[in-house]
Amino acid sequence: MNNITVLDTNVLMLNPNAISEFEKVIIPLTVVAELDNHKKDADLVGYNSRKALKYIEENKIQISKECELDYPAENNDDLIIGCAKAHNATLVSNDYAVRAKSRMMLSEDRVAEYKNNSNVELGELRTGEHEIIVSNEIIAKFHKEGLELSELNTTKALYDNEFVKLLDEYDNKIQAIGIIKGDRLEKCKNLECKPSGINPLNLEQKMAIELLMDDNIEFVSLTGSAGVSKTFIAVQTALHLIDEGKFSKLYIVKPPMSIDRNVSTGFKTGDHLDKMKLPLGSITTNLENSAKKKKGEVLNGFEILMGYIEMGTIEIISLEDILGMSLNPNSIMLVDEFETLDKSLAQAVLSRVGKDSKVIVTGDLKQHACNRLLAENTGLYHAINVFAGYEKAGHLQLKEVVRSGFVKKLVELW
Repeated sequence: MNNITVLDTNVLMLNPNAISEFEKVIIPLTVVAELDNHKKDADLVGYNSRKALKYIEENKIQISKECELDYPAENNDDLIIGCAKAHNATLVSNDYAVRAKSRMMLSEDRVAEYKNNSNVELGELRTGEHEIIVSNEIIAKFHKEGLELSELNTTKALYDNEFVKLLDEYDNKIQAIGIIKGDRLEKCKNLECKPSGINPLNLEQKMAIELLMDDNIEFVSLTGSAGVSKTFIAVQTALHLIDEGKFSKLYIVKPPMSIDRNVSTGFKTGDHLDKMKLPLGSITTNLENSAKKKKGEVLNGFEILMGYIEMGTIEIISLEDILGMSLNPNSIMLVDEFETLDKSLAQAVLSRVGKDSKVIVTGDLKQHACNRLLAENTGLYHAINVFAGYEKAGHLQLKEVVRSGFVKKLVELW
């Protein structure tokens, strides 16, 4: 029995790892060309196209331009069908028209639909960390001198500034954690750092701090559900970097919108800071909680924020006035709830950043609907994808809820 499979482009755009699910795969040259045409798209299709092309190249998957048809090829679909016939292969496609047309050329048992079992959730395409099982010799070498990525012997798509947990081949326990720098896996430098005196509660918080503390990383995106402390970690680390003299100021951009337009209370009176008092709740409550932990006393978060503002350490930026602004060089810009901004507005915000600065964005793609946006149309989703592989950008998805037991259960069940 011939176990050769030809995959249509739409299969790889749905799941770039689909190749690994078949015994022997041949990719038509036409499919490679279609993936190449979409690799720069800023959505799920673009992300999966890039990933599929990388998988094909790294695993030396056979590419074929052979085509056998009983009629002249009119389009790319015909070339893909002709490739399957030339190799006496099974054609797997999620295009109804392709499958219907291919039955004219191939037997019924050589035409199939692809069922995606990857269960990849929209917007969680890149978590920023990987687990790879390696030998004790590889672990020992990493501790001594780091590793070339080729030594990991993995088919996973690995990007700059993502983390790799090296697991023992016998018990699958974590023996080392490295960060990808170019073609190498290097040792982390700031996993044990406690910025502003805070104590990271888990490994993923330590990894977030590693990204934020890295002098060579200009853009950091932190995602995760409510209660994973992404904003808390971002604010405290930013203030720590300013205290160290690495940056001069923290600009905070917070969308001044309600959780849903249906519950908006309309116009709010007062000056800019009065209007932003409630939208800045995620910042002020984190400042208040941090102050309690350090001093053991009750302090008002908004008063703490005002103190930083009066010192010139923090400045609150209104989205309404951001166009035309040029923020100070050597500063940090934190954009909270980045998922509420569409791609155009997100670009307008990020383009305000000055020289030698750092950008931090936080958000939860599961809450993108508050602004009636599809996840793939948000600035957060766009940033996670387009900065994949950029050596000065890092992304991490935090998963462990630490706010309370109730919130943890809520996120699990809701």
